Amino acid sequence: FIENTAPVCADGITDACLIPTFSSLDTPFTYSWTSNGTFVSSDLTLCFPDVGPAQNGPYPFVVKDKYGCPSAPSTATINVQAQVATPQLLVSPNPVCVGNSVTLSLGNTYNGGPQYHWINPQHDTITTTGPQLVLLGVSLVQGGDYNGYVAQGACASPPANTVTLV
Repeated sequence: FIENTAPVCADGITDACLIPTFSSLDTPFTYSWTSNGTFVSSDLTLCFPDVGPAQNGPYPFVVKDKYGCPSAPSTATINVQAQVATPQLLVSPNPVCVGNSVTLSLGNTYNGGPQYHWINPQHDTITTTGPQLVLLGVSLVQGGDYNGYVAQGACASPPANTVTLV
């Protein structure tokens, strides 16, 4: 069995470790981790600092006992989704007059069908499939701080900058 601590989403700070467990009386042991047929490490535990998609793939693990006899390979797979970039929140026009329309945009280009989440001054979340939220016939109640983030697959961006609609 190999415990895999890899996160689902890369965040630029989280490490991933592959931690095997096994039992045998024929100590000492030597260890071998490989990836795509290339030797990676002789450590018992294989760790990746700040893990990301570059480390994705299968990692076979083999133990050799004191006689040099190898175990059958046991494989763990790293599969981390890329970190979603922090969007830039833009508003146009601002200031906006009561009764006019305003467009909020979450800048940056995202591939793969992202969802855009908008947080209004009342802390309601509005979800769209496009990077713009158009508010028609703005009222005084819609004034205040807006924020947003982008979700892609199981991963979400850090929050965008806050803009104040006046």
